[in-house]
Amino acid sequence: MAVPADFNVFKIRGKFAINRSLSGPMDTMFRLQNLSWVTRKALGLVSVTAHITYTPPADSSDSSNGAGRIDVVPYISGGFKWSVDSRPLDFSSQEVSNPILGKMVYRSRKVRLSEVKEEDEWLADGKCGLLKEGWEDGSESDEFVHSNVKGKGWVQDEVWGTMNIDGEKRFVMRYRIVNDAGEAVDLKLVYDYSKSICLRDLFIFLFLFRSSFFSSD
Repeated sequence: MAVPADFNVFKIRGKFAINRSLSGPMDTMFRLQNLSWVTRKALGLVSVTAHITYTPPADSSDSSNGAGRIDVVPYISGGFKWSVDSRPLDFSSQEVSNPILGKMVYRSRKVRLSEVKEEDEWLADGKCGLLKEGWEDGSESDEFVHSNVKGKGWVQDEVWGTMNIDGEKRFVMRYRIVNDAGEAVDLKLVYDYSKSICLRDLFIFLFLFRSSFFSSD
């Protein structure tokens, strides 16, 4: 389902699920993040719904230095919450622990892609062209959220915004991931509003906890 016409990331509040038919394949991303083959295949079967909420500076109770924050709560679509990710938008470092990916350090900020220069080394591999191109035109949609994420053996940059896809305005996350060996992957994930419930996903998620200790192949 498309987002409303006046939607942008600083008005975001709701549930979003990956539209797999419109998104790129995620297996290579998971491999670069050192997930085992078993875990990668299980994740490929799970439907994850993200509850995402932007809190403006005036209402933000954290120390976001007047930038506000974005909270992300992923759920298995059967209703099982797996973590809470609160991101102050002042580009300060925040350590989080994910049950699948382990400990990570986030930095998030507001950014205007129209002001980003090609020589700005703000992505994992020092390039920004992929994430700058293809976004919807307009003054509101020039505002995005950029996050830099460092995990064990990999670094990732992501940009949130909207794109016009098949005539509909969609919420999109674009990624660039680089591991310590220098392997890189670019990925675009397109999201729908989602109200689906699938009990099967809960059992797959519980299986992931049992398999996540395996090393990658």
